[in-house]
Amino acid sequence: MYFFQRFTSNLFGVACESYEMLNKLLGKIRNSTVIRSLRVLSSSDRPKIFAVVVLQVGLGFLDLLGVAAFGVLGALAVTGVQSQQPGNRVSAVLEFFGLSDFSFQQQVAVIACAAASILVIRTILSILITKRIYYFLSRRGAVISASLIARLLSQTLMQVQARSTQETLYSLTAGVGAITLSVLGTAMTIVSDVSLLLIMVLGLFLVDPSIAITTLLFFGSLGIVLYFTMNKKAQDLGLEYSLLNIKSNEKIIEVLDSYRESVVRNRRNYYTREIEKYRLNLAGVLAEMQFMPNISKYVIESGLVIGAVLIAGAQFLLQDARHAVATLTVFLASGTRIAPAIMRLQQNAISIKSGIGSAIPTLQLIESLEGVGVISEVSDGLETEHQNFKSEVVVDSVSLTYPGKQKPALKNVSFSVSEGESLAIVGPSGAGKTSIVDVLIVTG
Repeated sequence: MYFFQRFTSNLFGVACESYEMLNKLLGKIRNSTVIRSLRVLSSSDRPKIFAVVVLQVGLGFLDLLGVAAFGVLGALAVTGVQSQQPGNRVSAVLEFFGLSDFSFQQQVAVIACAAASILVIRTILSILITKRIYYFLSRRGAVISASLIARLLSQTLMQVQARSTQETLYSLTAGVGAITLSVLGTAMTIVSDVSLLLIMVLGLFLVDPSIAITTLLFFGSLGIVLYFTMNKKAQDLGLEYSLLNIKSNEKIIEVLDSYRESVVRNRRNYYTREIEKYRLNLAGVLAEMQFMPNISKYVIESGLVIGAVLIAGAQFLLQDARHAVATLTVFLASGTRIAPAIMRLQQNAISIKSGIGSAIPTLQLIESLEGVGVISEVSDGLETEHQNFKSEVVVDSVSLTYPGKQKPALKNVSFSVSEGESLAIVGPSGAGKTSIVDVLIVTG
């Protein structure tokens, strides 16, 4: 009885731990940047995205069909040159498509044209679909920016100023583009390429398990090594790029807004050096981001050549010429589809990691504005009449601390201005002149 209780207790503990791990995994999926970005789209747009993904997955079968045609072509070419009869599989294919009675030259010509046409048509369809995807997402980005601006402008002045001007500007413009194009657009391309790889490997496995396993291990190893060596760096570069961009723009706006004061206080050289420092750091980050995709390109191109040489040597040593040539033809044909797919996958993995870092400020703004309505429609005319307006200003012991700041911008400020009087408020930058005007606007 004791052992039974202990066993059930351990089993229950394992079940609880498994349930907790599953919850954590689901929580990570729900909170992932891609899912958060997908929620930005309207409920009517999400089915369109899924429909396009399904269509892209279907295009992978055209690749498989084209590669299979090239494999038949390679085997047929060897048997024709050796004046032998085609193997059972090739004969079955020729009979199925009604090519059995054709001459060798006609069979080769028809199959070659069919294989090339299938792959070219697949490429054209892929280009057209990808173009439409990015066009659709780009326009949705414009709509999202307009919606964000409408909701942001319906908030109070203090809520609007909770972020710096440049952070808000970035979140409303470049950050939205990062969500729609860099994250969602790239994620759709990744799904397409992953499905292509799975379909190709499955098709190759049904035809020849050895070549399927070899191709999967070879290209998969290259992709995994490249991904883990550049994955974290790409995300860090994306986040660093957005932060440096915001800080650089803040300094530029700051010196332009306080240009007179910077002249009087001899601060122009200081701002020049600060802006140069940020721009140089930004240039270095941008250069690394642009160069990273080239690493995978060179590695995979070299890998395809090395793989072809190794497989050719092994096949000609272990198999007859017909089987060796057919296998090599299938590897090269599938390699022309798999290698670019892995290269795109690697580059897109880098791109989406960079996009995730760049999209974070906008996602935070979007989530902070959830449930916030927009300003009701009013006349666009300039309002010049204000009923019940009293031409007197009274400020009595007003203090103000901006959100996220420790030091108050205003502390126990009091003054009054009667009708017909004038009051000048002077002071250096940061003394609180604009804050006083903000308080008057908000409370007036």
